Amino acid sequence: MKHVHQLLLTISIVLLTNCVYETSKTIVYQDDGDDMAANTRSQTTLVITTQNALGSFVGNRLPNLQVSDLAAGEYTLQFEIVEPTIDGLGEAVYAYINWKVAGQPMQRIINVFSGTAITGVAEAVDVSLLDQSGRGNTFLNGWVTLVNGSTNVIFTLPQNLTSTEILVFSSQPNVNYGLTGPVRGTVAILSTPYTGPNAPAATAIAFAQYKVACTLSKGTRPNTMQPPVLQTVPTQVNGPGVQILPIPRDAGIISVLVSVTTGTVGPVGFLAINGNVQFIDPAGLVVGSFIPSNFPMWYPVPPSARTIWLVNTNTAQTLNFSVQWGIDG
Repeated sequence: MKHVHQLLLTISIVLLTNCVYETSKTIVYQDDGDDMAANTRSQTTLVITTQNALGSFVGNRLPNLQVSDLAAGEYTLQFEIVEPTIDGLGEAVYAYINWKVAGQPMQRIINVFSGTAITGVAEAVDVSLLDQSGRGNTFLNGWVTLVNGSTNVIFTLPQNLTSTEILVFSSQPNVNYGLTGPVRGTVAILSTPYTGPNAPAATAIAFAQYKVACTLSKGTRPNTMQPPVLQTVPTQVNGPGVQILPIPRDAGIISVLVSVTTGTVGPVGFLAINGNVQFIDPAGLVVGSFIPSNFPMWYPVPPSARTIWLVNTNTAQTLNFSVQWGIDG
């Protein structure tokens, strides 16, 4: 009987030990979950289109995600334009990203599209947004009729505008006008009377709102053939001639994708082979070159290069160069 009691006592101790062990594992698992939650963040920013053109790098940056308490490691930022503009004029925005390790920032600049992703090593990260929509020379379709003292605006073509959009008219270019409600046709009602001169055929610029979402998660982005990109305005080069473009600094540029077209079809289109790209260092030396029509892929940017020359060797044909910078991450 004594042996039976000892056996039961031993079994109880083993069971109790197992319970403690399982409980300890559960606590550790919950701590891991808390860490995962701490390393996942999101932020949505309201952005307003501006007259600042793509590639101008001017304007006021808007704060987005600001995180300073990450566990050191690899993280991925993903972007989404969750509420685009609806007026048909589009939007363009840059994201300025500062990955930080021990307080030292490593800046990257990328274009934001829905689905854009970039990876970096950090224990903190700051993200700000810069609108580059270039609305200064982008007009609403058609013409507008304006009468001094009236709140009515008559368009020659139907418009699709939200109530939050701001209108600027060519007849009074330094004054902004709000709307009392959305516009779904040819008549808009201003929130204040028009104070400029009568204008039977003015043009209108609209500044619209849109929302950009950014999420942060631990891990790296999928390995694809497409890096995060930084775009600038396409450039025309008359032949023969050269257009010099500075390579954006402090953006994390590692490659470039250049396409060349003639704007024509048929045999003349083959003249795109007359376009080439040269990389120039501070001493004026050519440190790399390629012909985009023969190499329609991402080309590594030499680390010492400071400018690229878009060269048109044709004697008559104008060439159109489109440049996309590949960003590390």
